Amino acid sequence: MKIKQKIINIILLFILAAGPIFAQGLDNKGGKIDNIGTIRIKSGQVISLPDTLGGRMEFLQSDQSIFYQVPNIVYNQLVFKNNSRKFVLDNKDPVNKTKNLVVRDSLILDSNAILTTFYIGTNPNDLIAHATVVNKNSEYIGPKDLVLRNETVPQNLLANGKFSRLNIDNPIGVNVQSGGFEITGKLTLTRGMLGNTTANNFTMADSTEIERYVGASLANEPLFAGRVNVRYSGIGTLTTGGEIPSNRDALQNLNVNNTDSLILSKNVQVNDSLLLRAKIIAFNDTLTHASTNNPVFQDTTYSEISGIFQRNNLKIGEKNYFHNPYTYIIFNTVESANFISDITMDIRSGIYSGFDDTHSKVRRSFEILMKDAAGNIVENGFNAEFGYGWRNTVRELYDETYSLRDTFIDLILQKWDGTEWEDMKPNLPNMDSAHNWAWQVLPELSTTGNFAIGLPVHLDIYLQAKVYLEGAYVPNSLGAMRFDLWTSGLLLNNINPSDFPFDLVRNIDFTQIKTIPDSVVDWIVLNFRNVNNPEDQFSKLLLIRYDGTIVDIAGNNKVRITRADFDPIVSGTKFELTILHRNHSSVKSLDPIALIPENNSMIYDFSKSDFVFGGTAAMKLVDITKGNRIYAMRAGYYINDDNSRNQMKDAINPLTELKDYITPWENISQTGYLLFDYNLDGIVTTKDFNISWNNRSK
Repeated sequence: MKIKQKIINIILLFILAAGPIFAQGLDNKGGKIDNIGTIRIKSGQVISLPDTLGGRMEFLQSDQSIFYQVPNIVYNQLVFKNNSRKFVLDNKDPVNKTKNLVVRDSLILDSNAILTTFYIGTNPNDLIAHATVVNKNSEYIGPKDLVLRNETVPQNLLANGKFSRLNIDNPIGVNVQSGGFEITGKLTLTRGMLGNTTANNFTMADSTEIERYVGASLANEPLFAGRVNVRYSGIGTLTTGGEIPSNRDALQNLNVNNTDSLILSKNVQVNDSLLLRAKIIAFNDTLTHASTNNPVFQDTTYSEISGIFQRNNLKIGEKNYFHNPYTYIIFNTVESANFISDITMDIRSGIYSGFDDTHSKVRRSFEILMKDAAGNIVENGFNAEFGYGWRNTVRELYDETYSLRDTFIDLILQKWDGTEWEDMKPNLPNMDSAHNWAWQVLPELSTTGNFAIGLPVHLDIYLQAKVYLEGAYVPNSLGAMRFDLWTSGLLLNNINPSDFPFDLVRNIDFTQIKTIPDSVVDWIVLNFRNVNNPEDQFSKLLLIRYDGTIVDIAGNNKVRITRADFDPIVSGTKFELTILHRNHSSVKSLDPIALIPENNSMIYDFSKSDFVFGGTAAMKLVDITKGNRIYAMRAGYYINDDNSRNQMKDAINPLTELKDYITPWENISQTGYLLFDYNLDGIVTTKDFNISWNNRSK
């Protein structure tokens, strides 16, 4: 559109009259205008004005073919009338910053006026109104906010027109004294309350947004002409208010971006995208996610939902995430879903299950409810993979593992059957130490109800044992070994889970082992083989301490045996114990061991030849103290073939062979966690060759 300009230069040094001044254009170049009356611009352009203008300024131009410019200065009272387009300029201050257009008294849009912050080639700042704003059948449009801001007194809003962007930034509040207006772009609630009522209300147009900061609120729910997006921002906690529509189909995207928590005060349904940087608390009301889009947890450490969360638009063959980045349900096939279309989980962080009277579980309660498309409750008949997470950190107040930290590796999901806790069969737990979470996967979830994470309904069975490794044994020490691998940090994150004997341990993620107990020599695997059924066996990953004591990953010398390991009703209680090491001979108990509580105080000593299958021929004499002989597992075995591997598993240990003692020569001076480092000092030397050579077949 071609802009017509009518400029009549009127140089006014002082306007002292109280009556109106009419102008057809205004160009004030460096002069001063003291206005205590009214200046009305009926046509033409206002080229420039002083930084501050008193009195009342009226822009009355009515030619719809012209864009009329409005200087971005400080006005006392500012009025726009008639339906020509008036656009705000972007003049800069002495430090080259674009100035705000500021109105001290009242800002009035009347008689189909159009005020905009959009014009080609300009980029103005927000408009700031310090007092009353009136919009009668007019329109404020553009990419910049119209900000209602005052630090000391409330403001009034009287409007039945349109605002593209309205920003409430008054800690004392803004009162809607006369309503009926429409917001076509975005409502920002920065500070204070926007006091709308059912009698004096406003409408949010379709596909608009409401952003609410901590310290701001909306008194009542506005009218929603279609869908709306809601964003929460600022530092602190918020409780939902009028910005959330009661119509379940109206809320499209919810972005919880404040720093602490969002507390639901009503049921909330999100129909498209759910993004969380903070924590949503839904204890008394339900958060429903009616989209196939998974929620996005923008802060893995902190983002989560605590309370009632429903999803009713599930995907088959994909993870449907729920309360946090570790909690999900997946139905691999349509058949496994059994027509389930609605899942509600009530997972509460930092809260013990209501059925955990002794508070012996992880401090996180789980309740799962499922329904089909007809709304019928489905309690079983489905098969899902269920992943779930909980807080795990020693540094934060919201830690949930708490007293169970030392037995972390034994934690499992349990279901309340009405009278007692029933053990499920999940994989071993894992840790995400970087984000202070723990997580676990139950491969087969086939029932709903109340759940908790705890120690298995165990058998109160512990095992205590000791053994020595020849390679690390200190001569004449009367029962001590070196722990060079622990000192150098080589025991952490150097295990290859496909190497023998670590490959015998199931359902453990070795990369999740973040700490090692003090003064340990090396890893071992303790294998339990049922005497009645050799195929019925389980293995535990353990460590040997410098004094020969076998300890678990947490350093406990009482190794817990649970129902996750074996069921005595099915398997019986008698097992052969075999200790397996990566480069020492294996040793097996001569007689079966009864895994019963009565034997908890027993210490099974594999340094005694009469306790070990094969006796002195199966071990190496390493020390004699006060007439007592100390035997150790023989060193020097390079286990890299199926034959030697099988012999070690069966504790039929041959004497070392050529490959066993020639390997150190081929790898001399190498350092690290090495299979052919027989004396376990972290470096391959001739000492390793000599150890294996001395144990050879002669």
